Amino acid sequence: MSTFFKCREQGYIDQARHCLLRAITADPKDVTLRGLLARLYVELGDYQKAAVTYEQVHQLCHENVDPLKAAAKVCFCFETTCTSIQFFVNNPLPLVFLLMIISYENHGLPIIVML
Repeated sequence: MSTFFKCREQGYIDQARHCLLRAITADPKDVTLRGLLARLYVELGDYQKAAVTYEQVHQLCHENVDPLKAAAKVCFCFETTCTSIQFFVNNPLPLVFLLMIISYENHGLPIIVML
């Protein structure tokens, strides 16, 4: 893990990504590693992979809604089409709540959603 931070600090982002992927291979259920990888993908502008990775974090830790919020932000705030939001298409109610949370966090105002 320290290698990841060292590579990242020195600007070796691809090497840092590689370190995280190796660490995830060694411990595939570590949500902290996957969260770091998702944030790294956002920094790299690979929003599709970021959203997929956030969704994986949620699958490993269902009670934590933060990865879903992050995936929604990636998909909607960066105006990218993410196939990983199939979860939201199949379950529109969580999407409504997530959009309301995101709107409130960004603007302090809830959004109005018609179902």
